[in-house]
Amino acid sequence: MHIRPATLDEARQCAGIVAAALLHDPVGVRAVRSRHDRLRRMTSLYEAELRLGGFMHGHVDVAVVDDEIVGVAAWVEPDPCHDMRATLRQAPLYVHAVGIAHAVSAARVLRTRQRARPTQPHWLLADVAVAEPARGLGIGAALIDHGLARFDGPAYLEATTAASQRLYERHGFTLRSRIGIAPGGFPVGMWREPRVEHALR
Repeated sequence: MHIRPATLDEARQCAGIVAAALLHDPVGVRAVRSRHDRLRRMTSLYEAELRLGGFMHGHVDVAVVDDEIVGVAAWVEPDPCHDMRATLRQAPLYVHAVGIAHAVSAARVLRTRQRARPTQPHWLLADVAVAEPARGLGIGAALIDHGLARFDGPAYLEATTAASQRLYERHGFTLRSRIGIAPGGFPVGMWREPRVEHALR
């Protein structure tokens, strides 16, 4: 397995991995409520997020095994204005992905998550996902380590399940807030301070 930067023409494939991983995620279900074509709609949604986020303002890394992409992580660089710009750009894409009937509830989810994000500059781990056949092999952890090694500045993410929260805690993230879109208070906002040796560079 090796990790490399994703290319823009791989955006749809990367989005498909994220969408499949989050297809039954309690937060994702509330954002994209359509049942019969949820995977397609979620793939379109995450493709837009990747293009407007990591590809445009950060990094999208992929884990590759035997020339096949099996994992993806998207990081968005610190920018105090990015969240507002991203929200405005994503609004019509959200409507297209979730459908008119669910646009209001989806917009509410997006707005709630944006409001919970820290105002101080930070890297955002927007997405990390692994294709089903490759799960449990440490690929997600490797992608996170790869991203943190690149900058190791203040970082924020949202954990949507207890299992993902435990994974992020192993990488130094701590609970910051309960956003409470889904049962159990999920997603939860998690924050990570830079390591001392990196902060002193």
